[in-house]
Amino acid sequence: MSTFAGLYVGTGGTRASGGAIVGRAATLLLAAFLLLFHLYVGAFGPPTNLVFLSVHLCIALALLVLLRRLGPGAACRLVDAAMLAGIVFVFAYLLAVRDTWQTRLVEMDTLDHAAAVVLVAVVAEAVRRTVGWALVIVAALFVVHALFADRFPGVLYGAPVSPTSLLQTLFFGDAGIFGIPVLVMAQYVVLFLLFGRLLQATGAGDFFNRLAFAIFGHRVGGPAKAAVVSSGLFGTLSGSGVSNVLTTGAFTIPMMRRLGYRASFAGGVESAAAVGGAIMPPVMGAVAFMMAEFMGVSYAAIVAAAILPALLYYFAIYCTVHLEARRLGLATLDRRMLPRVAPLLRSHGYLLAPLVLIVVLLVAGYSIVLVAMITSLATILVSFTRPATRLSPSRLVDALADTAQATTSLSATCACAGIIIGAIFATGLSFQVTQAVMGLAANQLWLLVVLSALIALVLGTGLTASAVYITMVATVIPILKAAGVSDMGAHMFAFYYGVVSDITPPTALAAVAAAGIARANPMATMLAASRIGIAAFLVPITFVYSPALLLQGDW
Repeated sequence: MSTFAGLYVGTGGTRASGGAIVGRAATLLLAAFLLLFHLYVGAFGPPTNLVFLSVHLCIALALLVLLRRLGPGAACRLVDAAMLAGIVFVFAYLLAVRDTWQTRLVEMDTLDHAAAVVLVAVVAEAVRRTVGWALVIVAALFVVHALFADRFPGVLYGAPVSPTSLLQTLFFGDAGIFGIPVLVMAQYVVLFLLFGRLLQATGAGDFFNRLAFAIFGHRVGGPAKAAVVSSGLFGTLSGSGVSNVLTTGAFTIPMMRRLGYRASFAGGVESAAAVGGAIMPPVMGAVAFMMAEFMGVSYAAIVAAAILPALLYYFAIYCTVHLEARRLGLATLDRRMLPRVAPLLRSHGYLLAPLVLIVVLLVAGYSIVLVAMITSLATILVSFTRPATRLSPSRLVDALADTAQATTSLSATCACAGIIIGAIFATGLSFQVTQAVMGLAANQLWLLVVLSALIALVLGTGLTASAVYITMVATVIPILKAAGVSDMGAHMFAFYYGVVSDITPPTALAAVAAAGIARANPMATMLAASRIGIAAFLVPITFVYSPALLLQGDW
C-alpha cells in the first residue's frame, strides 16, 4: 500500500482516527495540488519566477513534513507542527514581499531575518529526514566557514561574512536557496519524475528485466549480464544507485547466487550497474537537465556527450562479467526457462515507445517541458494497449503519489545545495580552493586531475545524483575549468567521480545495499564493485585529455 493509499485505514488494517484522516487528506490534497500546479505551469508558463519557486518549495517542504513525521510522541508532533507553521509563515511572507524582493538585498528588517532563518532551519531538518546527516553536515560546515573564515587556517582563511550578509545571499540572492538547483527542479525535473513514475506503473521495469533476460539469459554469465542491462535501463529514470539496487537487485542478485556467482561478486555487479544508471541518457537521474542549465547548452548536447562514455562503462562491466563466468565455468540458463525476444517485443514492445518519443522530440528541437508533458500523456495512452499494463485509477494515483514523494526529497536536497553554493559564493571560497589546488599541483595537470577526483569522491559520499552534481558545481568543476579543461569535460569528470563514490570504499552505500541482499561481506562487495566498475574511474580521465570522447571538437 502506498503512502497515500491508506487514506482511511490505519496501521494493521484498523480504521484511522479523525485526526489521522484529516492529516492524510491534507497530504493527498497537497500532493495533487503540487502536481497540477506544475502541469499548469508547464502548459501556460509561471506567473513570476519568485511566485513559482515559492509555491514549489513551500508546498514540497510541507508535504515532506506530512509524509516523514519525526515520530509518534507528543514532542515529535510538536516539532512537526512548528515546521508546518514555519513553512506557512515563510510562504505568506514570500507572497507579501514579491514586489519588493530585490530591495532586501540592500537592507533587511526583522521580519526578513526571521523568514530567512526559519527557511534555512526547515530546509536543514527536511534534508536530514530524507538524505540523512551527510548533506546537512556539509552545508553546516560551509555556513560556519562563511561566518568565521578568519579563524580557519591556510587556504580556508579569509574575510568572514556577517550573519545579515550571509542571509541576504542565501535567501534573496540568485546563488542561494532559490537559485539554479531549485529552479531546474521546479521547471524540468518534476515533470520528468512524473514521466518516470508513470512508465514504471505500466510495468516497464518488469518488461526491461524480462527483455534483458530474453536477450542475455542463455549466454555465459547470463543473469549478471541481464542485471547490467536492466539496471542501466531502470537507473536512468531513478537517479539513485541505492534505490536501483533495492529494485532490480532484489531479483537479479538471488538469481546470480543460485547459478554459482560468489556473493560479493553478485552484489558488486548489481551495485556497479545500478550506479551507472545515473550517467546513462536520456534522463541521467535528472542531472541532464541541471547540467544543461548550468552550462548554458541544450539538453540534446548533454545527451550526445554522455551517451558514448555511458555505453563504454556498461560494455566494460559486461566484459568483466563474461570473463568471470568463463573463469568459474558457470552454467547458463535453459532457454526454455526464458522468455523469447520476438514474442516479448510483440506483446510489450510498445512500452519502449515513450523512451523513443523522448529522443525523437528532443532531436526535433521541442522544449524540455513540452517533451516531458507529451511523453507523460503518451505513456498513459500507450498503457491502454493491453489490460495488464493499463494505468487504472489506483495505479495512476500511486504513480502520482510516488512522484510527489520523490519531488519532496529532491526539492529539499536542491534547496540545501543552494545553501552550500550561497555560502561558498559569499566568501569566495571556490576561488581560494581553486588557486590552492592549482598551486599544489604545480601546473601538473595529471596531479590536479587526481586531487580533483579525490575531492569529488569524498564530497559525493551518501548523496543522490542530483545532490552530487550540484556539490561538484560549487567545488570541483571550477578547479578543472581554471586549469583549462573544457566546460563539458569538467562537468562530466566531476559528476562521474561524485557518482562512483557509491561503490568506492569505505562508505559505498549502493554496495552496502547490494551486500545486504546478497548476504555478503560489505567490504568485499565494495572492492568487487570498484573492480567491476573500474571504467567509471578511468573513462573520466579521457574527458580531460581527449574531450572527443564527449563528441567535443571535430571528427
